[in-house]
Amino acid sequence: MRSLVATLVFLILVAEVAFAEPSYSLEIKSIYNGSVSGGTFYDGPVAQACITNPVGKHNYFGIWASTNLNGENNFGNEVDYFVGQCRTIDKLGVDYGANYYEMMPLWSKKGDAVAAYTNLTYPIGKWQVKFHAEHDFVTENSCVPGTMYSLAACRKVGTLNLTLMAGGHLEGYGLQAEAMSYGAVEVSIPQSKNMSWSVRVVKPTRPNGMADDAVIVGLTYSK
Repeated sequence: MRSLVATLVFLILVAEVAFAEPSYSLEIKSIYNGSVSGGTFYDGPVAQACITNPVGKHNYFGIWASTNLNGENNFGNEVDYFVGQCRTIDKLGVDYGANYYEMMPLWSKKGDAVAAYTNLTYPIGKWQVKFHAEHDFVTENSCVPGTMYSLAACRKVGTLNLTLMAGGHLEGYGLQAEAMSYGAVEVSIPQSKNMSWSVRVVKPTRPNGMADDAVIVGLTYSK
């Protein structure tokens, strides 16, 4: 599965030539913890990569992939395809689109899901407030459908980037609704123009919910 990341690195080079100003990121993380759900998909090191290509002024599409670094066949391996549109209305940033989650086992419909998502961002003083909501639809033999959401506030503190976050979900995913299933704090430490270290701490509000206790250390290169 390491070939997934190698393939994405190749696609990044192709995208640099074929598309106008694509953006991409490469990450190494100590574990794979869901950025919205707060749940741990794989309790081990992963490499993750993403390419986003703009189309015109407001549209975009891309691909995201994760591969575990232990050579195992598990939920550390995933490929997502996404397409969306973003625009700014006064100070409000609006971003909406759809994801196709290619989850384990890869390259079959079993375990996969389709999601519709919306992101809203708005500046309040020194903070950038971000709201994310998504509904995951069922595909063949997939997980129970559900709707999850998160609210985050981000700001710079000296040279550091601080993010405070909380998330929850409606009844679904085989779980009762949790208005707030976790709280999280993330600190990002820039090392250069394109590279940064990060530490994210996730604390669930109750046991046996969607979120897991987790400390995630990451190294990110983005352009």
